[in-house]
Amino acid sequence: MTPVPTAAPTTTSDESRIIGICLGLAGSIAINTGNNLQSYGMNKLEMKVLEEYMQKGQAPPPTHTIKIKPRESWTWIIGTCIFVSGSLMNFASFGFAPQMLLASLESVQFVTNVFFGRYFMGRTITWTMYFGTLLTVMGTVLTVEFSTDHSAPKGTVEDLIDLWSNWVWLAYLGFVVVGGLSINAFYKLKKQKQKLGEVVNPSLLALLYAVYSALFGTLSVVFAKILAVLVSVWLNNKVNIWTDWFLYVSLLGWLVLMSVWLFRLNSALSMFDPIFAIPLLQANFIFFAIVSGGIYFQEFNYMSTFKWFGFIPGVIIIFVGISLLSPPDEGSDGRHGDELVKDRLNVQGSNCSNGSSSDGSNASSTWGGGWDEE
Repeated sequence: MTPVPTAAPTTTSDESRIIGICLGLAGSIAINTGNNLQSYGMNKLEMKVLEEYMQKGQAPPPTHTIKIKPRESWTWIIGTCIFVSGSLMNFASFGFAPQMLLASLESVQFVTNVFFGRYFMGRTITWTMYFGTLLTVMGTVLTVEFSTDHSAPKGTVEDLIDLWSNWVWLAYLGFVVVGGLSINAFYKLKKQKQKLGEVVNPSLLALLYAVYSALFGTLSVVFAKILAVLVSVWLNNKVNIWTDWFLYVSLLGWLVLMSVWLFRLNSALSMFDPIFAIPLLQANFIFFAIVSGGIYFQEFNYMSTFKWFGFIPGVIIIFVGISLLSPPDEGSDGRHGDELVKDRLNVQGSNCSNGSSSDGSNASSTWGGGWDEE
């Protein structure tokens, strides 16, 4: 790491920290709720198309080939509104607390994800998944308790611009570009082999997709934090930021990278099982958001040895908990694709009043076709 700057660091007050934590928690819960509602709405549209094929006596097409328009679902629209509201709360939280602290708070989404899957979608939630949720919460508490309240000086626009000259940050950006493009190329190679009939582990595809998405998506968090700091500089220091080029470059960077992340996230909802994909995406998002914020704002430089001994185990516990949230393999009985779809459609008709199957496996919802096509 680079040496700790000689200028006085930016210190977060207890009041500001609490406000940031509250906004971050509320925003994360809203984001995950919105994700699930978006997925639920897309799934219902997909099921409607499949039902039409079944009623005509035609074999349903592979679920990944079905084209739907999410805006035709009110559930998807409501979910999008909730998601946007949560994103705005998360954005506001960056003006009150360090990025590495706020990034770890996003793990609370996994609790919401399990709750939504169990009580709204009728998903089978195993005791292992409940234990994983508990570990995730415990890890989050540790990271919050041991995260730093200090970061590099950022009382002026020039301070923020100077942070871009940090060689560690530049090296990280190089890693994001080279590593991200390599991972995406490998993902496309596997997808091509899958189309040619080769058996490809869907979990591997989901992992590659998630890492590539988070590498670039988390850079939007850095720009969001920069924008929040610029607004704070304007309000507290009476500095005119509206004529500074850095504001508009940061705004453009945030809009572009956030759009990429939202597009990738929304696409994942129809490609993979959200009860697995959402935690996987968010786990990568949390990790790279912690790393990017810790490097750019030099928050890592102000971590004492004592804090590292609490923060690192907290992050590890979070990821161990997330690893336990993988859902049961619905295709383990040897049936694939259309057979599973037909069974779910048949059960859906007999359980539409309660929204779940007799075995509790959420027969009324596929949650997107990408997972079942294996």
